[in-house]
Amino acid sequence: MTLEEIIRIADAAYDCDQLVLAYHKEPEEKHGDGLAEFICGEITDVYDEDDTAVNQLAEAARVMQNAVDQLLAVASAFNDRLVHECNTPETCGVCHTCQKSSMNCGCKK
Repeated sequence: MTLEEIIRIADAAYDCDQLVLAYHKEPEEKHGDGLAEFICGEITDVYDEDDTAVNQLAEAARVMQNAVDQLLAVASAFNDRLVHECNTPETCGVCHTCQKSSMNCGCKK
């Protein structure tokens, strides 16, 4: 597979005005979407034109899953800190179950 074919798969899944593809085609341009730029960069970094399509896709999937895992860890750290910073939804205005404003959530208090 070509790098552009793999980028197009990511771009179709990202579903945001073809921004992953835009970063591939115009890497020096700032298109206003850091996540799309990140996705394109990660896939580009691991692409090996001499590898099989199966290995290329597996490697692209691996780096994206690694990014997901890292982003979830960061989100978890923020949520942990949020709980530390405010003890109750009434104190900080955020429901700790759904992370929405405690005034707008449907969770039981």
